[in-house]
Amino acid sequence: MLPKEVHNEFFKIAKRVVLVVGILGFSAFSIGNIDVAVGVVAGGVISILSFRLMALAALQLVELNDPQKAKARAIINYLIRYILYAGVLYVGFVTPEINFVGIVVGLLMVKFVILFDGVYYSIKNYIQEFWKRQKLKYERRDS
Repeated sequence: MLPKEVHNEFFKIAKRVVLVVGILGFSAFSIGNIDVAVGVVAGGVISILSFRLMALAALQLVELNDPQKAKARAIINYLIRYILYAGVLYVGFVTPEINFVGIVVGLLMVKFVILFDGVYYSIKNYIQEFWKRQKLKYERRDS
């Protein structure tokens, strides 16, 4: 089980991924690209699952005392996630009802959401700091 802080952060990212995947999937479905919609949704689900597995693996690895065991378990967890990705990509490649590019976009969705969050909060903090500096500058002139 994930600690509360990690669970909250995971849930926040997962909600955003579900929102974006839902919008992309619904958009593709509404214009008639059902195979793209299925691919994006399938990739998004696997992306969230892989992200959850990564969080669980990281917490387990931190608790291990032996560095060799931790390294071996990290490699095994890494391989499990890659096998999961390879399986989904293979199914998307050989199945005509599922769009391969849609699966790739869905698989990258957690990365896109985390990257967007980082850029958004960096810009937001920069603007807030800018306005604080401007306010201080004008307050100094008044006195």
